[in-house]
Amino acid sequence: SILLLSQVNTGKVLLRMSPDIQSSHLRLRQTIGILGLLLPILVYVFHREFLASISHYYYTDSNVFFIVIISAFGFFLISYRGYPATKEEWLSDDSITTIGGMGALLLILFPTCCEGSESEIIDCLDIPLPFFGISSKVSNIIHFSGAGVFIFSVACMSYFKFTLGKPDGKHQLYRVSGIIIWICLLVLLIETLIGKSFTDYDTFIFETIAVFAFGISWVVKGKVLEFETII
Repeated sequence: SILLLSQVNTGKVLLRMSPDIQSSHLRLRQTIGILGLLLPILVYVFHREFLASISHYYYTDSNVFFIVIISAFGFFLISYRGYPATKEEWLSDDSITTIGGMGALLLILFPTCCEGSESEIIDCLDIPLPFFGISSKVSNIIHFSGAGVFIFSVACMSYFKFTLGKPDGKHQLYRVSGIIIWICLLVLLIETLIGKSFTDYDTFIFETIAVFAFGISWVVKGKVLEFETII
């Protein structure tokens, strides 16, 4: 199956691939991408209030979407299998997505502190210690580290991995998606270090932009519009 997948960019070989293997691979990409596009929309629509970050929806009535979608990211990315690493590459597709998936799961297991959510209701909640009984400060560090690893990994997939093989007219989109994600991460990192932001909702805004860029990249790579003709 790896031999066939390594030739996926040639139309004739694509038609000879096992329908089950091709269908499963594309559906996984499509699912990851669609969930990325839906996450910011669903958490806002069902809570009907903008919060400081997407992570703060963990403490709202939209938490089911936040928890389920981020968990799905984690498990889907860990189970994702792509091309093996070439001699010029440090990490394979599988390694990058596994690292990203683990970051997503840490993001869920160690929720962000509910303070600073820009919601009086959430900020006043009497929240018990997070998982494993550790302090909120430690949980926050693990949470942001997991989020950073997750987003950085999917940016690497878009920029470095999705652009391998024969050009199909979409490589520029993958590179732009990766760059947008990295810019969003850099802006948030700088704001965190200097302790200043443009608005109270910068984290939510840049997280949403990054997640949309990630979602579009994976949806396109999943050949959503071409899916029915492939199978």
